[in-house]
Amino acid sequence: MQLALRTEYMFHASHSLPGDGGNHDHQWKLRVELEGFPIQGKLVDLPLWNETIEMKLLAHVRGRDLNTCIQLGNDSRGMPTCENLVVDFWKAISTEILPPFRLDNKSLRLFAIEVELFDADGSQSFGSIRMI
Repeated sequence: MQLALRTEYMFHASHSLPGDGGNHDHQWKLRVELEGFPIQGKLVDLPLWNETIEMKLLAHVRGRDLNTCIQLGNDSRGMPTCENLVVDFWKAISTEILPPFRLDNKSLRLFAIEVELFDADGSQSFGSIRMI
């Protein structure tokens, strides 16, 4: 039976957009959805998955100014919006993070990524973009 796994990660980062009054802080939420067939009762080693997402992706953006984050693509640095971040995160997860996990479970695939933007204290969502 095919299953889907969704993991969620919050991080704080700042950005500035043209005409938006300069650099300002936000909370961001990243949701990652994987699909596959479980092997020995699991899709992935979940603690290792979370640690890898943190080290290889979130550590580069957490607490940073996204406009100057060299690990992001040119589009995301020039216009760090949910729309651009979801593309960069998809590329990073599908090409760098997921392949080692597929050695243990060849059925595993990236199904969707969603990036949601919140105000600085995380109490109000401004919306999200989901890439499938």
